[in-house]
Amino acid sequence: MRSLAAFVLLFVVAMLVAALLLPPLYWVLGARLSVPPHLLLDQLAKLVAVPFFLWLLARFDLLSAAALGLRQPGRGFWREAASGWLWGVAMLGVLCALLITLEARSLRPLPEAWAWRLAGIAAGALVAGFLIAWIEEVFFRGGLYGAARRESGVAAAIGLSSVYYAALHFVDPRPLPPDAPLLWDTGLHLLAGGFWQFSRPGAILDSFSALFAAGVLLAMVREQRRGLAFAIGLHAGWILVIRLVQETTRVNAASDSAALVGAYNGIIGYFAAVYILALVLLFGLDALRAPRARL
Repeated sequence: MRSLAAFVLLFVVAMLVAALLLPPLYWVLGARLSVPPHLLLDQLAKLVAVPFFLWLLARFDLLSAAALGLRQPGRGFWREAASGWLWGVAMLGVLCALLITLEARSLRPLPEAWAWRLAGIAAGALVAGFLIAWIEEVFFRGGLYGAARRESGVAAAIGLSSVYYAALHFVDPRPLPPDAPLLWDTGLHLLAGGFWQFSRPGAILDSFSALFAAGVLLAMVREQRRGLAFAIGLHAGWILVIRLVQETTRVNAASDSAALVGAYNGIIGYFAAVYILALVLLFGLDALRAPRARL
């Protein structure tokens, strides 16, 4: 638990520092900042978290490519990542095809020049997917998982990292009201309001369950593959499919199957949670039975 507490504290400190920096940054730069305050708070927190994250890695003896899982044994890193990406696209592609077949989502009318539009979206999602996946996997399945594994073992590390991974997706500061003044405590108010979704747990339980299942699968992949490459590719493949499906389909609210998808992104919900956990049971349980090795 010491490792989880340290990474939770990292998040709290980074968000608090970012909240205090937000008003003076706007006062100095003013109109030159095109990002609204609630989004800038999130971006600032990530920047502030970097030095704290590096310090934590040093404290837990994880400040190396090998310890973080960025040195892939066997096949090359990018070859392993490409393999994971193909599996990620196939895995979520099947899930989304099932949701469309069950009428939980329905196809949108195709716009003019739809092929070029989708190609552009796919290219952007490919780059953004690998960037987001690399950052999140290094943090959750590299740092947090590595520290928790050494402290408490494989099963605890999978559970702790997956709960934290799912929970952080629901920290979402709301936009300021129009013409609201930017005061010294505005960042703190935005931060406090960022936890509004946790006040109605029943509304997020479906998407939380799916994200937790995804975290479990990614942690097992990291354990089995003794590295992050495949998990990064898998994660990036999911992001690509989600972006394309959101562009080409929409939630079919009139369907009895609409409850299968969650409100988080209109794709992951209880159906996705069961689907991913089935894959965990089919392909991932040997990660828990593997001899414990030092990562």
